[in-house]
Amino acid sequence: MRTYNVSGNSNQVVSEEESSGTGFVVAADGLVGTCAHVVEGAKRIEVHLGGQIYPATVVAVEPRSDVALIKITG
Repeated sequence: MRTYNVSGNSNQVVSEEESSGTGFVVAADGLVGTCAHVVEGAKRIEVHLGGQIYPATVVAVEPRSDVALIKITG
């Protein structure tokens, strides 16, 4: 899903893009596997798991294989 927010006058456009993807827990310490294109260019990553929302950071990305590892905290 992509959303675009416009604010100010017509010469000043601010856009915000949202996307979502699937992932799987790789290790009990919070490592999650996902696709590289899901996290590419992301300013903020959240993982929704078990009714909770966890902030996440990118650990590694392999664009050729379209694989990424992220780590959730909490």
